[in-house]
Amino acid sequence: MVNTHTRRIALTGATGLLGRNLLFEIVKQNLSRLNRLEILVLGRSSKSDGALRERVRGILASDEFDSLRLSADARELLLSRVIKCVDMDFSSGDLRIAPAARKTLEASPIDWFFHSAGLTDLRHNRSAEDALERINVEGTRLLLCLASQLQIGEFCYVGTAYACGNATGMIAPDYTDPSRGFRNPYERSKLAAEVLVREFARKTGTRCRYFRPSTICGRLIEEPLGAISKFEMFYSWTAFFVRMMRKSAPHSRKLNMRLCYTRGRGLNIVPVDYVAKVMYLVCDQRDPSTNYHLVNEMDMLHEVYTSQMLEAIGVTGVTSVEQVPGEKNALEELYYRSVGAVFTPYVTSAPMTFDTTNLQPLLKSSGFKCPQMNQKALGSLMVYAIEREFGLNCRHAERASSSVMPVEMPL
Repeated sequence: MVNTHTRRIALTGATGLLGRNLLFEIVKQNLSRLNRLEILVLGRSSKSDGALRERVRGILASDEFDSLRLSADARELLLSRVIKCVDMDFSSGDLRIAPAARKTLEASPIDWFFHSAGLTDLRHNRSAEDALERINVEGTRLLLCLASQLQIGEFCYVGTAYACGNATGMIAPDYTDPSRGFRNPYERSKLAAEVLVREFARKTGTRCRYFRPSTICGRLIEEPLGAISKFEMFYSWTAFFVRMMRKSAPHSRKLNMRLCYTRGRGLNIVPVDYVAKVMYLVCDQRDPSTNYHLVNEMDMLHEVYTSQMLEAIGVTGVTSVEQVPGEKNALEELYYRSVGAVFTPYVTSAPMTFDTTNLQPLLKSSGFKCPQMNQKALGSLMVYAIEREFGLNCRHAERASSSVMPVEMPL
């Protein structure tokens, strides 16, 4: 029997790092049935970013979509019939959906509603806290209010593995205990938003899934390898040294600085395309589980990735220490006041193991495996980032410097 069902998928955060890769995966997995696919892209148009439709057009024309080898007709079909842009701004306190947009959403049931939009800002200040509360928490609350008025098969929330806060040891994918505290307001806001979704599921009976990625990096499965749209997380950590080298040592690549991290421990880094593929696979295969850690099987040691990234940009003179220096030189003062304030809690914390037991049967049956994060893989990430100067010479530079680690929530 031929399947004539039109699959309707709603997506927030499509212009962010994970969102655009999820959009790519949705299109890729439905290339043979584009005439039976409808993608509802929810987002805002603005003076600074331009119309939502044009931003989506730009994504489809980017090198990240080149591997699909879409013809001009296929791209036009995507823009004219498959992808429907729904303007809304859930950071404003009021979704303000136009009647036509609401009519589009209500036209027929939505199979999967992916909420991947959010703010990643790991700083400790009042401005960041207020923005995180407004966008991540209250924005999710508003979106759930809208979702309660729609026919939705599954609501899929993208959180973060670090919603576990300061918990250590083996972390279950449904861990929601805030009593251990958090490294920053970002982690707290993501757990608070996730709790709202869990309450929504209990009250409405809607099938909800919870995806928790760890530290997201560029692509390591799809071409071009290393592709990333926003240089956040550990990229902006590396960008700090690029800026310091440009500013303080134009004729020398040696920076006199002591970098604090715990040797023998590591950071869990997961490729963005792997995360997007597993999210789609989970829904498409109707996996029976509800909570998922989307992480790498092995952490990458702090001493390995930090030294390799510094070597990639040609920086020398940085040494490792186990404790934050007491008496600091000027460069150290700047580092530990800025990116170091965000980075250090993640590289000095006790080990965390993100439990993926419930995901293993699906991965095994599909023959799918997360790319290993090793020196070769990190090299691919660095090549792509260096060619684009870590976004320092583009309009994302200021944003990239503000949110260092650990995940992209697209933003």
